Amino acid sequence: MDKIKSSSIYLQVTVAALLYNLFHLLAWELPLAVKMSWRINIVGDIFILLVGILSMILISMRNKIGLMFGMIPALWAILLQWLLVYVISGYKEPNGVWWYPLFPIFQGIMIGFFTILAWRDNNERFDSINKTGLQSPSIYFYAISGFLLMQTGQKFVREMVVGFRQEGGITAVIGVLLVTLIMIVAAAMVLKRMKGSLGLALFSGIIVLMQPIVYHLIMGKPCLGGIWWYPIFTAIQGAFIVYFSLLPFFNKRKIADQIHS
Repeated sequence: MDKIKSSSIYLQVTVAALLYNLFHLLAWELPLAVKMSWRINIVGDIFILLVGILSMILISMRNKIGLMFGMIPALWAILLQWLLVYVISGYKEPNGVWWYPLFPIFQGIMIGFFTILAWRDNNERFDSINKTGLQSPSIYFYAISGFLLMQTGQKFVREMVVGFRQEGGITAVIGVLLVTLIMIVAAAMVLKRMKGSLGLALFSGIIVLMQPIVYHLIMGKPCLGGIWWYPIFTAIQGAFIVYFSLLPFFNKRKIADQIHS
């Protein structure tokens, strides 16, 4: 069988994107589908969970078939989920967020993007924008920016809406809005390879990682939709951002050797 020849960072970020989607299904979409008796979503989510797990196992074994399987959750999120669930079946989001399907679509795009990069066996490319910018393979920066932007998507489709409607209007979402803006700036700075961008991305990840502790344990706020394990999904997102923000530092010597070779 064909093996994936790309560097391990490509495999890590592809598996992380699939894992992100898996946790999102378990933390929100599947519990909601069961609660609302959305049969087509229940069947679809369970199928995607099984395919996603199989894909991650095969990718971890560097089997290219795993990348093919990984495109199934991507296509489900981009093309089929919103069409089958919202258009054909006519289901409505309980919070009235008509733009919610954009969030799964972006997840699918991210899975597909990293899957294609891993498939191309491009290995690591050093395409620094300028001499003073951060020098590292572009995949490192794509990974950080992707998960930062994914977190902002969650805040736009969930946290801001719930805070605004259920907790007192605009004053209830000022904190969420501030964190969202910080992450958007961090993602833009990372893509531009600006000095200090990795530090800002790391700071953003730590905020997201600590959010469940501060928001639910200290402030005593209820979990979204009454799903007690939903905050775990938020913490995992923060862990992804922190991990990929630290990777360039972990691989600093390796990256420097390759630049000067």
